Amino acid sequence: MIEKTRYSIIATALMLSFFLCSIAFAADTYIYNFQHIKEDGDDTPQLNNGKIGEEQLSFEVSYESDDLVTFTFYNSGTKDSSITDIYFDDNVPLLVFAGDKGSKQTGFEYSQDYDKVTKAGVEFTVGATPQDLSGGGTLDPVFTSNYDYDADDPSAHKGVNPDEWVKLYFKLATNDTKFTNLIAALDDGSFRVGIHVQGFENSGSEAFVNGSRDDDINSGGSEVPEPATLLLLGFGMLSAAGISRKKFF
Repeated sequence: MIEKTRYSIIATALMLSFFLCSIAFAADTYIYNFQHIKEDGDDTPQLNNGKIGEEQLSFEVSYESDDLVTFTFYNSGTKDSSITDIYFDDNVPLLVFAGDKGSKQTGFEYSQDYDKVTKAGVEFTVGATPQDLSGGGTLDPVFTSNYDYDADDPSAHKGVNPDEWVKLYFKLATNDTKFTNLIAALDDGSFRVGIHVQGFENSGSEAFVNGSRDDDINSGGSEVPEPATLLLLGFGMLSAAGISRKKFF
């Protein structure tokens, strides 16, 4: 009975060690809000559209594995709006589009593939029209689009509408580029993300640029013990099992 208990402790320690290590290697994820790009002469309807966008639009950047990074754009709300164009200001560059990843190896993944009958779902392609972010010239520094993506026509239908999302796949540009470099660039503004949003209730459209990190729901940056520390914990449990055995015998 004592020997059986000892093996049980060892098995539990091993499983816990592997589980904790898997957490350590889990994807790092950061969530960012969007800020409305206000322009001179914006009227009340335009400012209201901007407020809607700030309230319900966001994106999540995650490090998956093998230098693979994903950007997922969400429309989490009920008010009419559709993300139809996505722009990246990446002069370094830090990323390269991974067109061989995603659903059917297109570089994209959707909450739901577009359905021609119901007109629900999302569908994007490489290359936005217009190529430059609307209002990007008013930002300081000016927003320069290095790569961009567009919802297929009819864009308001195939864009990211309420309760939908689109995920884009990228690879880190060089062997020396780290995911932490990307997050630091997002935080200091040297790497920026812009979107053009159509389909508001008043038929207007507005542009947005990434804002601050949403630390209220952000899952990135949490301190996870190093794998070596986790293994030491497991070995400690194994040692405890051995000591317990000596006490019994």
